[in-house]
Amino acid sequence: MKILHTGDWHLGKKLHETDFEEDHKFFFNSLYNIIIEENIEVLVVAGDIFDFSNPPKSAEKLYYEFLIRLKETSCKNIIITAGNHDGIQSIEAPKEILKLLNVEVIGSISEHPDNDLIEIKNDNGDLKFVVAAVPFLRDRDLLKINSGKTYSDRMTEVSQGIINHYKSIAEAVDNKYGKEVPALATGHLFASGVEENSDAVRDIQIGNLAGIAASSLPERFGYIALGHIHRQQRLKGHPNTWYCGSPLPLSFTERNYEHSILVTSLNEEGIFEQPEKISIPTYRKLITINDDLISVIDKLNELDTEENKNNLVEVIITQEKSDLDIPHKMSSISEELKHIKLVKYRTNFTGVSELRKEEIPDLDQFSPKLIFESLIKSQNIEEDQIPIIKDLFNKTEEILNQEDQQ
Repeated sequence: MKILHTGDWHLGKKLHETDFEEDHKFFFNSLYNIIIEENIEVLVVAGDIFDFSNPPKSAEKLYYEFLIRLKETSCKNIIITAGNHDGIQSIEAPKEILKLLNVEVIGSISEHPDNDLIEIKNDNGDLKFVVAAVPFLRDRDLLKINSGKTYSDRMTEVSQGIINHYKSIAEAVDNKYGKEVPALATGHLFASGVEENSDAVRDIQIGNLAGIAASSLPERFGYIALGHIHRQQRLKGHPNTWYCGSPLPLSFTERNYEHSILVTSLNEEGIFEQPEKISIPTYRKLITINDDLISVIDKLNELDTEENKNNLVEVIITQEKSDLDIPHKMSSISEELKHIKLVKYRTNFTGVSELRKEEIPDLDQFSPKLIFESLIKSQNIEEDQIPIIKDLFNKTEEILNQEDQQ
């Protein structure tokens, strides 16, 4: 029995006002073809189906159309769990209707772990394995109400809460089915030791400081299908725990990732095989140009060919001195481009200017919040990330103030 593991689709995603709808259509066609060619029987989607908790109608349309297409394929078991980007209400609202398409949706954990166990049977109705469907575990599911806790206490409680939930659901599998029935678990979390530098991955569980070690996950699960980290990788410390990675580049930091899905098999001995990685072609490329202004303009003109149609470009102008004409020149070249699209540019001036002492601001005149907001403005941060970062700063400041008062 073949199981396809994917996730981090981020339907509805925009990159600097550029819509990714065509990218996702292209991906769904590729995914559909893989399901047909590989004779996939189980599809596991490990969170972040959508990019927003209230996705646009166009994104929902793509989602439902794809699930409907799968009804006539060999894939008769579809398990979808929510990620930190997904809204619980929006993803769970149609769950009863989706069951008619053999789709099980888990948006949040149940009061009793038994309710989050999904049986996978063959065409004869024989039980083959059980899926412990674990969505993104939100802080409110893991933290007990106690205003007197320190920041460190909260970190420990979140990490331990994640570990305890996996232990509880592993025990639920044993209690209900015994120790011989194979089990697969899902998850959408940050684990320590991962490789990731993507701008598109939002910090979860209080800034990712509550990351857990893979070795703390129960070995009862023969395969753990994870989402959240956009670079496909296996976690050290557990025999068969994998991040599937995102199937398409969602930020310029992901432009060199190898985007793929994972296919594992349950063999006759009831063991989940190490997964096969199947690369996913992408609709377009994301390209970064880092050079001085004159060279940047030359390279943009060289790239602007039919062969590079629809590719997105970011520019980093790196040179010693500032040039007041940069905004005008970049605006002009952007309008002239016919095939590629310049979506952002920033400058990096390497020359060191000597400031007179009276020009250096006195930091004592500024509050931590003003300094932090000034820092945000100086960094290359995605627009949709700024409110999240500010909210995290405010929560951190509030916690630190509480500790100072104790």
